[in-house]
Amino acid sequence: MMRSNTFSTAFRKLALSLLLIGLAGLTDSALAQSSKTKNPIRFSFEIVGNRKDAFSAGETIDVRLTAIQLDRSCTQGIEKTRIFLKGLKSIHQNSWIENKDGSWEKVITVLVNEKGKELQITAYHESDAGKTVEIFNLKRKES
Repeated sequence: MMRSNTFSTAFRKLALSLLLIGLAGLTDSALAQSSKTKNPIRFSFEIVGNRKDAFSAGETIDVRLTAIQLDRSCTQGIEKTRIFLKGLKSIHQNSWIENKDGSWEKVITVLVNEKGKELQITAYHESDAGKTVEIFNLKRKES
C-alpha cells in the first residue's frame, strides 16, 4: 500500500510540474506577442548644446527627440505623438524630420519654470499598433 501511495504522489507532482511548465511557456509566448504591439515606437532624448547635470529656473534647454518605428504595422504618422512637459514650458518645437535610416527627429526648446520640483518631458504615441510612453527626467539645480 505504501508503495502505490508514494507512486501516486510522485506522479501528481510530476503532472503538476509539467502543467506549470506548459502554462509558463504559454504566458511567455503571450507576453512576447503583446510586447511587440505595446511599444511600436521607441523614443530617445538627448540634450543639444548646453549639457549640464542640473538646470536653474529661467534657463532654456534644447532637447532632440528621436523616434524609431519598431513595427511597420503602425498606419498613423509620427505627427500623432504628443509631448507633455512638467516643470518646463515649451518655447519652440520643430516639425518632425525623417532621417535616411527611417528614424524621425525633432528638436524641442523648453524653458525651466520657477515652480515645480520635477523637470520632465514625456513622449506619448498611441496608434492601432499600440501605445508608447517614454519619460525624460532632468535635474533641477538646487537653490
